[in-house]
Amino acid sequence: MVSVTFDTHRVVKDLRDAGFDEAQAEAVVNALGSAVDRDVVKPVDLKEFATKADLAQAIAELRTEMKAMELRLTVRLTGVMIATAGLTVAILKLFP
Repeated sequence: MVSVTFDTHRVVKDLRDAGFDEAQAEAVVNALGSAVDRDVVKPVDLKEFATKADLAQAIAELRTEMKAMELRLTVRLTGVMIATAGLTVAILKLFP
């Protein structure tokens, strides 16, 4: 667990110098202290970040999926074109 410490007196003084009144400055410092005490500020886990290898693998998988999708779309479009051509021929034969 990472321990975060800060000089509360110094922060209150800095806030007062910036235009906060005493009560406002103390409220901000108390809120910051509570956030740190409740583990709102959490340490970063480096295992959650993607590496170059992870990204390369994800890109390769996306390319594979895109090629499969392209094939499915080509097959469907070809089917639609054949059906449209057949329907057009049938209509022309029925209504010369």
